[in-house]
Amino acid sequence: MKKAFVIGGVVLVGLLAIAGSIIGYWAYCGTALDRSSRAFVDEAIPAIATGWSPHELVKRESPSFFKATSDDQLVKLFVAFRKLGALKTYRGSKGEATINVTADSGKVVTATYVAHASFENGEAEFKLFLIQLDGRWKIQGFHVDSPVFARAKAI
Repeated sequence: MKKAFVIGGVVLVGLLAIAGSIIGYWAYCGTALDRSSRAFVDEAIPAIATGWSPHELVKRESPSFFKATSDDQLVKLFVAFRKLGALKTYRGSKGEATINVTADSGKVVTATYVAHASFENGEAEFKLFLIQLDGRWKIQGFHVDSPVFARAKAI
């Protein structure tokens, strides 16, 4: 009986060590993914918003973003974005990356960020949704919200 408790204890300690290692690995990976995704966002938003160039967004978009957005829609969006005027101050992003593992898709790494910036004609909030494909971050969703857009509609 005593031998069974000792064996059970050793097995339990071994399982806890394995679980701890897995959790530590995921935490390490998560921190690295947070760092790389935040760097991507903090580079992408100023590049896109400085000249409001659709090309700057297109070269960072995911294949699903490309499929879901026509050239005409993109042009209309950027016409609206240009109402903000010149970028004055970019205040950085906040968010995080997540790892999801499913039987269908396997491992899928995504990230969600919110950022704020001041423009010549007002403030804006950015919401970016990212996906990591082949180790590189791509924009899955790009939203810009500002009171400037509401004022422009009222005029």
